[in-house]
Amino acid sequence: MPVVSLAVGSDVMVYPGRMPVLWQRLCDTLERVDLPVGVSQSICARLAETGKCRQEPLCIYLSRDTARFTPATDKSQARARLGWPARNVVAIYVGGLVESKGMNELAAAAESLLRKLHGLQLVGVGDGPCRDKMAALAGRLGRKDAIILPGNVAPDHVPLYLQASDFLVLPSYSEGLPQAVIEAMDCGLAVVATRVGGVPEAVIDGQTGLLVEPKNIDQLHNAMERMIGDEAFRLAAGRAGLARAREVFDSQRNAARFAETLWSLARGGSAPKAD
Repeated sequence: MPVVSLAVGSDVMVYPGRMPVLWQRLCDTLERVDLPVGVSQSICARLAETGKCRQEPLCIYLSRDTARFTPATDKSQARARLGWPARNVVAIYVGGLVESKGMNELAAAAESLLRKLHGLQLVGVGDGPCRDKMAALAGRLGRKDAIILPGNVAPDHVPLYLQASDFLVLPSYSEGLPQAVIEAMDCGLAVVATRVGGVPEAVIDGQTGLLVEPKNIDQLHNAMERMIGDEAFRLAAGRAGLARAREVFDSQRNAARFAETLWSLARGGSAPKAD
């Protein structure tokens, strides 16, 4: 029976580089696998770098529910449901509030913007050890709507938070291909994110959003400032991102391709070549 493996992020991009035993385990596993699969081109390239793959790694982008992740029909109504001011520019982060997701850099980059721009609001959906740091920043600012930390929200409620926002910010140190980025693009949001892992496969710098280097506070600050101040660019990037999400990351097409590959392997064939 053919064996297929799936790599999604830190399992390949981070931990094997930190621990030689995990690198060796990855190599040993790939030698036994008929087809390695990754959720981004960058992960597939990392798998190929081991020199242990029996077939060329196959990139299959993960699916999501595009019936729920859609642009807001009325953003002001979405904000009213959440109790947010109607006229603010809302930057949203979705994920764990942890250091490796760039929370320290986000706090540092956002503080001066939040002090200067009273119409700016930062929303952090998720929880983690950096929540206290973000809450402390909110306290220093002395403006109750400056930073909103709803904690972990039910998956069914995440689309509403995105639909009520203006752009996503994701300053991670490493990623596979974050679903938060694709889901935000599905909701018509521009994206500010770090140039790591598979993020550049989704976010085209200057077209669907802005890319910055990880841990670079100045670049993050400047990208956020542009996204806040240039509404025409922000809206155009959101439209371009929506089109790219629906074209490149089409769930049905990717699922059909994966199914075709698995059937081919089961019949004793090889995996189709990448597009």
